[in-house]
Amino acid sequence: MMISDTQKLLRCELESLKSQLQAQTKAFEFLNHSVTMLEKESSLQQIKIQQLEEVLNPTSRQTEKEGHKGGMEQGKQELYGALAQGLQGLQKTLRDSEEVQQTRTTRCLQLLAQEIRDRGPRGGDHRQSSEHPEDAEDPGEVPQGPDQDEAAGV
Repeated sequence: MMISDTQKLLRCELESLKSQLQAQTKAFEFLNHSVTMLEKESSLQQIKIQQLEEVLNPTSRQTEKEGHKGGMEQGKQELYGALAQGLQGLQKTLRDSEEVQQTRTTRCLQLLAQEIRDRGPRGGDHRQSSEHPEDAEDPGEVPQGPDQDEAAGV
């Protein structure tokens, strides 16, 4: 039996259709796989979007700001505490310096008074400032001596 040309054409067409169907099936499977992967990626992106929205949510921002403000407030309090301690230290140093200066001044005045008493009025020993101006003592000048600092406790 001989296969007619029509049958040959039909068989070729059948083989061609089968081949096309296989190619379409493979393409469909590939596209289906691609869609599945895109769906997974889309789901992951949705999750990421939700996480980012939660981070950027106004209540989250407010909480974050309050936390930042709390940290700044704590830093300010620590700074104010340190400044207060420094100020107290400076005040104490100033009081101590004033006491030392007052002690020195008192001691110098005592020594000056003692020197004046020791010189006392002696007959003709008082010199007039017009006779020997270089010998006259400056009334504003405090006498200096090596034992005055020791006497003042310095």
